[in-house]
Amino acid sequence: MTSRALILCEKHSDQADKIAPALGLTRSGNAYTGTWNGITLTLVWAAGHLLAPVEPSEVSPEANWRDPRSLLPYLPPFLRRLPTAVRNTWETLKELSQATEVWLATDPDREGEAIGYEIRNTLSTAVR
Repeated sequence: MTSRALILCEKHSDQADKIAPALGLTRSGNAYTGTWNGITLTLVWAAGHLLAPVEPSEVSPEANWRDPRSLLPYLPPFLRRLPTAVRNTWETLKELSQATEVWLATDPDREGEAIGYEIRNTLSTAVR
């Protein structure tokens, strides 16, 4: 079985445009593609905010931001995909989520890692 890896970048110009040449990848629409060490690679990047918290009233009709007590007991954050502005990015990521491996190439900090895992986890539940 041929390995197929999806590389997730947080940013286009800061990350994807620098990683792609290092791996010998070529631009193909909203992604870079190619082969490296026998692995088929597709490198994609996020475009702006892909996820946002739902409004409290969507979780519980009585909950709202103005009355903190209405948010009790504490609920874990519920996230939803943002609409049209990032639809192409989601479609690209969904299509490519059939990869056998996912490589995170986001910023090397907690926030960057969280963004990468958030995208990966959202794709896993949305596609499978």
